[in-house]
Parts: sequence; C-alpha cells; structure tokens
Amino acid sequence: MSKFFAVKTTANQERLVASLMEMAVRKHKLDVYSILAPKELKGYIIVEAEDMQNLLKAIRGLPHIKGIVRGEINFSEVEHFLTP
Repeated sequence: MSKFFAVKTTANQERLVASLMEMAVRKHKLDVYSILAPKELKGYIIVEAEDMQNLLKAIRGLPHIKGIVRGEINFSEVEHFLTP
C-alpha cells in the first residue's frame, strides 16, 4: 500500500525538484509512484511512495529540499489536487 508524504522545498522550485526527483526515481528504480507539484501549494510537493525509505533515496542529494513534513498525508487531503 502506497503512502503520501509532503516534502518542503524552496519556494518556486517545486517543479524543478519534482523533475530532479523523477530522474532519481527512474535511475535507481525506486518505488515512488507519483510526484505532485500543485501551483496552489507553494514550497511543497506531494510524493506517493511505497515507504519513507524510497522517498529518502529519491531526494538524497537534491538541491532545494528543505525537509520532509513529519507523518503521512491522507489521500483525502491530496484528492482535490487531482480533480480537473
């Protein structure tokens, strides 16, 4: 079962971080399933991953990462970003 996590980033660098994270996930074949960088959420990206270990591997060494918000996020808190 996948889990959702919030990663704190430098403001206005969310899309860059998401792109760099995608490259790391593909390179290391990590169990990260989605990376959301909604415009409404400045300074944060939402990551769906198998577990915290996969998330940590995906962000290791990336610039503009400020930290990870403690705890998991419920899908209901993310769902409204996915609705057209």
